[in-house]
Formats: sequence, structure tokens, C-alpha cells
Amino acid sequence: PRADYPGAGGAGIYFATAFSLDNKGYIVCGKIGSAAYSKEVWEYKPSINSWSQLSDFPGGLRYQLSSFVINQKAYVGLGTDQNIYRKDIWEFNPGSGAWVQKNNFAGGERGAASTFTLGERGFVCLGADGGLKKDLWEYNPYQDSWTARANFDGSERKEAIAFAINDKGYAGTGNGYT
Repeated sequence: PRADYPGAGGAGIYFATAFSLDNKGYIVCGKIGSAAYSKEVWEYKPSINSWSQLSDFPGGLRYQLSSFVINQKAYVGLGTDQNIYRKDIWEFNPGSGAWVQKNNFAGGERGAASTFTLGERGFVCLGADGGLKKDLWEYNPYQDSWTARANFDGSERKEAIAFAINDKGYAGTGNGYT
């Protein structure tokens, strides 16, 4: 057994985002109940089976966020804040614990998007802004810029899975119109 997640007053969390850096896991924001949201950031150290609360997410209360990791930094953002969709992106440096706001996601506000990393680029696809999305965007951290890449060949959807293997990105499943 591992230590229970202590965030949200021990009530549990869902629709959060999570990532790993430097052999630690991180959970950011999420939803606690039907109308309760979190801005908490928690770090898990498996080597000592311990959780530590870090400074709150600077983007405020949020759920259905997205995140990806490039070169030992996490990029976290999007999501919804009590039904207001967001497009901001924040870079997290685990060494300093600092958050720096980056250029907004160019694909527009959305929650429940999917992400993956290929090489030194982050990708955001799909999601919802009241309707469903099927686009794919690439983030370049060196230029702090976004480029539209392609549309998903399947139907629009949110809450899909996405991952990368051998320099190829994969996305699928999720919640769509059909």
C-alpha cells in the first residue's frame, strides 16, 4: 500500500491533471464535489512514500486541466473554472517550485483535452468548449509558440487517452457524439 492522497481535505479528487518529473509524481487542481474545485498542487515522493503540498496553482481553481512534460519542466493549463473554459498555460520547474505563465494555447479555450510529448515538443488534442474538438496543436518551448498540426481522423471527442511510443503520438477512446 502507498500513502493516501491527502489533498482536498482528504475528500479525494477527480478531473485533476497529473505528471511525473525527477522520480516524483504531481497532482494539480481537480474537482472535489459537484460544485467544489481545487487549486492545490501535491508532490508524491515514492522513495519515502510521502506527499507534500506545494504552492497553489497560479491559474486558480480548475478542473479538466491538461499537462505534458518537456526537458524536465511541466506545462499545465487549459481546463475549466466553474464552467468558464481557459486557454492559459503555465510552466512548472520542479527544482525551484516556480510557475511561469507561457503564451496562451492557440487552439482556444477548452477542458478535457488530451496531451502527449514527442521529443522536445508538447501536443494538445481534442477536448471540449461546450462543443467537442478534433484538432491537434504542437507547442515549441524554445519559441513559446503553438502551431496547428492536423485534425483527428475520428469523430470529435473529449476525455480521450493520448500517449507517445517510438516518436509517434496516439489518441483515442474518449467521450464523443456517437
